[in-house]
Amino acid sequence: MADKTALTAPLCLLTNDGSLAHLISTEAHELALPLTVVRSWPEAMQQHAKTLLLDLDDQAVRDALATADGAWDMIGICRDAAALSDDLTGRLSVLIERPFSTAKLREILSERSGHTIFLTQDTEAKSASRVDTTMADGVSLTMADATTLLCGDMRIRLTIKEAALMRLLIEHRGEIVSRKALSEALQSTGRESADSNKTEVYLCFLRRKIEHPLGLRLITTVRGRGYRLE
Repeated sequence: MADKTALTAPLCLLTNDGSLAHLISTEAHELALPLTVVRSWPEAMQQHAKTLLLDLDDQAVRDALATADGAWDMIGICRDAAALSDDLTGRLSVLIERPFSTAKLREILSERSGHTIFLTQDTEAKSASRVDTTMADGVSLTMADATTLLCGDMRIRLTIKEAALMRLLIEHRGEIVSRKALSEALQSTGRESADSNKTEVYLCFLRRKIEHPLGLRLITTVRGRGYRLE
C-alpha cells in the first residue's frame, strides 16, 4: 500500500457537476490527498491551492481561466478538448478528457503528491528518461520527468505539448531543429494533425514560462530553417 503522506500544496476542484465532484473526491480520499471542492473562481482563489482542477465543460470556468493571472498548476477536465482554444489549453499543465479511467486520474493526482506507485509503465519510462543541458550562461535545463522542467532552481510544470518541444530542443541544444521535426513532436502527443501550423504558438507558451522569469533569450528563431536552443 502507498504511503499516504498528506500533500503540502492542497488540491482545489472547481465544478458545479456533482458526479465529477464525487468521483474526484473519492479518488483523492483514497490517495489521502486533501481536496476542496468549490463552485466559483473567487472561491477557488480563496483556497490558495497550488493545484487547481477545473471543470472546463462549464463556460464560466473557461471565461475565468482565459483571464487568469497566476502560476498555478492547473489540470483541465472536459468532454471535448477540440473545442478549447490553443491559448486556453496552453495555460494547463494537464488536460483530461471525459470519460476517463480512475487509473488515469490516480496517476495524475499521485504525481502531485510525489508518490509514483500508481504510475503506468509508459509514464514511468518517460519519468526515467531525463534529458538535460547547461546553457552558456551557466543555467541548467533538465526535463526531470514527462512534464517537469528544472530550470536552475526553478521547477516549471509544462503541458504535454510544451514538454515534447522542450525535450527535443534540449536533446539538440545548439543545433537548428526544423519546424517539421517540432511539428512531428507535437503530433506525437496525439492531438495535432500532420499539417498543423501551431509550432509557433507552443514555442510562445514555452518562452513565456521559461524566458520571462529568467530574463534570458534561450530559444531563437533561425529564419527559414527552424529554432535553436542557445
